[in-house]
Amino acid sequence: MSGKPATNPTDEKQAWQRVREIIGGETLTLPPRASSGLRRDLTGVISHLARCKFAAKMIGAERRILELRCGEGLGTPILGEQATRYLGVDPDSAAIEAARAAWAGEQVEFRCGDVLAGRFGVFDAAVCLDLADGKNGSCIETILDALAEQVAGEGVVVAGSALMGDELIGAAGERFHNVLPFVMHGEMVRAGVSADAAYAIVVACNRRTEGGA
Repeated sequence: MSGKPATNPTDEKQAWQRVREIIGGETLTLPPRASSGLRRDLTGVISHLARCKFAAKMIGAERRILELRCGEGLGTPILGEQATRYLGVDPDSAAIEAARAAWAGEQVEFRCGDVLAGRFGVFDAAVCLDLADGKNGSCIETILDALAEQVAGEGVVVAGSALMGDELIGAAGERFHNVLPFVMHGEMVRAGVSADAAYAIVVACNRRTEGGA
């Protein structure tokens, strides 16, 4: 016989009701794909939010942030929480409309645009956590260039990619003097490289000039 007490559904319901009272009964409506993701792939949603939280910590507070391939802006509340300005860009017009409906505010903006060729201003940090899906590695270099060209002199780039860790680290090293590699296992982030990691992140700064200097 287990020593753990049985869970009483009534007590559990009352406990959650107290939680709701504490947070004031505030509700949040998620965009369509995010809502679907919670039902179909909760682990994937949690992992994405963990990546955004890591990126936000690396960037710091009071920064102007650009996010490329922002989708419906699921990570916007995390990346934009302490930002002086957040701009999310994605080529999917439906995703951008959903992001605007869910998250747009005084310091938060979304644009539908070409993340590979578009230029959207000068920022203190540029983020893309969806560089490649394993089928189109050439996007890594193109998007890294786009990120690098839109950060200020001492700005930081945070870029992540599934299944393309070696390519990401190599391409970042060709473009920045300082590159810190990280890997993710689920929602856990660890410094360094790992052959069995399904997702890699680089934090890069101090961009190289032409000729590699």
